[in-house]
Amino acid sequence: MFDVFGTTCEKGCASPRKQPHRGARQVQDFMCRQANPHALFHDLVPQPGRLSKPMIFQRLFRKEASPARRLYAPIVAAARHPVFYADWGAPDTVDGRFDLLVLHLYLVLERLKGGNEELRQALVDEFFADMDRSLREMGVGDLSVGKKVRKMAESVYGRINAYETAQSEGHDAFVAALARNVFPDGTPAGAAERLAGYAGQVQMELQAQSVESLMAGTLSIPEPRS
Repeated sequence: MFDVFGTTCEKGCASPRKQPHRGARQVQDFMCRQANPHALFHDLVPQPGRLSKPMIFQRLFRKEASPARRLYAPIVAAARHPVFYADWGAPDTVDGRFDLLVLHLYLVLERLKGGNEELRQALVDEFFADMDRSLREMGVGDLSVGKKVRKMAESVYGRINAYETAQSEGHDAFVAALARNVFPDGTPAGAAERLAGYAGQVQMELQAQSVESLMAGTLSIPEPRS
């Protein structure tokens, strides 16, 4: 379960909290049409009503996991690798684990951009369904879940937009974005550099994996080295 409300939205350098009018509008710009290869993350955010209990029950009792779910499982596993927390100094907290999950989600979404937008959308749906399920397990009532998911969408959008912008500006900018988001209380020496190097390695290995294998739900993410 991931609790991303409150202080976490303030970490992203492109957080909608710093752009209140734009952010609230963008997370409501839901996907009602086929995504184009250059769609921003907010275009993929599902409508609040799409994560209803009947939908969750259908997902839980499906006989076979969808490709999106099979992609999502290794993303979660990679984000929980103990090296990030024990050796690189990432906060071993709910917020810290969430930030690493979003980073790995971003890396896979970037790989799928322009390759298979339907799978990309399904992966985002899987992420938000997991967050919806986690909120309910935490005891959040039905009337509050939609609002909290929207706040979470703003937080996720801020981070992904920050990483996308930073990578377009160069390595140093990406390191700085990781330091702000993953290590908000201070970056251990060399930690953000190591994380940026790891992210680059993941992207290289993802590029070596065919879109067809990803469409089949096969995903390999390298382990970080201590």
